[in-house]
Amino acid sequence: MKTFNEVIADAGKLKPLPHTAAKLAAVIADEKSTIDDVAAVIRFDQTLSAEVLKMANSAFSAASRSIGEVREAVIRLGGGRILEMIVSKRVRSVMAGPLEQYGYDESDLWRHSVASALAAENLGRYVKVPISGISYTAALLHDIGKLLMIQVVQKDDIRKILDTINGKRISWAEAEAELFGFTHADIGAHIAKLWALPVEIETAIRYHNTFDTDVSPITDCVRVANIVARAIGQGIGYEGMGVSIDSAIAERLKLSRENFELLCAETAVRFKGVLALYET
Repeated sequence: MKTFNEVIADAGKLKPLPHTAAKLAAVIADEKSTIDDVAAVIRFDQTLSAEVLKMANSAFSAASRSIGEVREAVIRLGGGRILEMIVSKRVRSVMAGPLEQYGYDESDLWRHSVASALAAENLGRYVKVPISGISYTAALLHDIGKLLMIQVVQKDDIRKILDTINGKRISWAEAEAELFGFTHADIGAHIAKLWALPVEIETAIRYHNTFDTDVSPITDCVRVANIVARAIGQGIGYEGMGVSIDSAIAERLKLSRENFELLCAETAVRFKGVLALYET
């Protein structure tokens, strides 16, 4: 069985994010940054500028008039949405394949990640805590460690994991930790660090399945987003639901049961729309 160090040694084989993505994520994570700061990062990337303007003028963004300047596009779309677009394009291909060890068919991991990102994007309307723009990207990437964890979890290990889960009433991630000494979340956090993403994203990925550690709003947002995606049927696999909204998280975010259900419903509707964009 491969060790953690042996697994993360292969992290460099994953195609890295564009340099602009890391710069943009850092700007969005900085509470003192402005729209002009976000626009400045984009403006010096000609390809990204063109893509952002195209998106700002698309039917998806409901533009009422033609937008020809990057700053206006940032105002319409928001830095978080633009960052999500950059990251989505890069990671879609690597997340598109099946992951048999997790019970995922082709594109299941991608669909779960998109649903989680949409839930994170929508969450701000249902809670009383500000949701950072980088929460969307953290939610999109929260399970990226599974791409390398499949080197550790072999088909013969699936029954061991399921028996451990059923015998001890623990989650899939907790069973990974017990059997292998680390989890897909640990690997995902290392990938985020390797890609020079803000530490807030790295931390949210590391603790998205651990409810008693790190109580930052971004981490809580990703935890909720992951559960919403599963609740609407995306990315269940062998893990099943396995998790529910922790009462402490609900209290910190001021997220009521009714609003959670509304969030699930809105995410399901938007997920269908976004999926249609990728399938056409």
